[in-house]
Amino acid sequence: MHIEKAANFTFEALVNDFPIFIEYNPHIMSGSKPINEAILKPGKQKLTIRMTPPVDKNYNIGHEIDMENIALKLSINYGEYVLEKVDQFKEALRYELPVQKGKLPYYEVNLEFDAIAPYQNDIEGWQNGADLTKEDKDKLLKEVEEFYKELIGYYDAKNVNSLASKYYKRQFEVAQTNYQTKIYDSQIVADEWVKDVNETRPFIFDQYMLRFYGDGKMVALVKTDKYYINLSTLMREDPKTGKSVWYHMYLHRPKPGAPLEVIR
Repeated sequence: MHIEKAANFTFEALVNDFPIFIEYNPHIMSGSKPINEAILKPGKQKLTIRMTPPVDKNYNIGHEIDMENIALKLSINYGEYVLEKVDQFKEALRYELPVQKGKLPYYEVNLEFDAIAPYQNDIEGWQNGADLTKEDKDKLLKEVEEFYKELIGYYDAKNVNSLASKYYKRQFEVAQTNYQTKIYDSQIVADEWVKDVNETRPFIFDQYMLRFYGDGKMVALVKTDKYYINLSTLMREDPKTGKSVWYHMYLHRPKPGAPLEVIR
């Protein structure tokens, strides 16, 4: 997914209700990200852009989007890395927001595109999981909190093996969706875990809420404070400099009554 320009609003871009871009920085934004891990099977895919008012330099969000002053251009492209240059990739979708009028507190763009995925029968992801929106929200929140606290304990104890066991299914499926077959790809992931457990900044586990993704089949705790809104609350922050790092994590329940697992 390539965002050529997104100006004068904040937004989330989701593929199949899985977040790809989360942008609340006060600037004109452009950039690209792979979206393979959001595609579970070939065929029609959903792209949603949830647009919210812009923020000022202090990250205070406004009340309305000035629809006459915004711009959005994006595309979905596909090709074979290494074998093809990026400018040789084909387009699955190109979109430019038409000229708008007025002011709105929220605006949503919903699009579709076709994707090729040869792993149709290999990637289960969250598609067959339980609908978490139908569960008792207070009990679910407590269960998710305990899961996060357990992971934080593993990070603090530098327990790489326990972290690897929690993240195994996610890493396996992400490797499949990105066609990774080399041993060094796995080594890169292992090196990142070692780097993460050796990070000295403390976890800041506060100011969060429960959010559902994947059409209700995934859940995460996201930050509610204005500086990190909707980012993962699995976050470390230096109390002196304010510099932070966060780890994205989405949970699902493979079937009703089963424990929560990391799926993305």
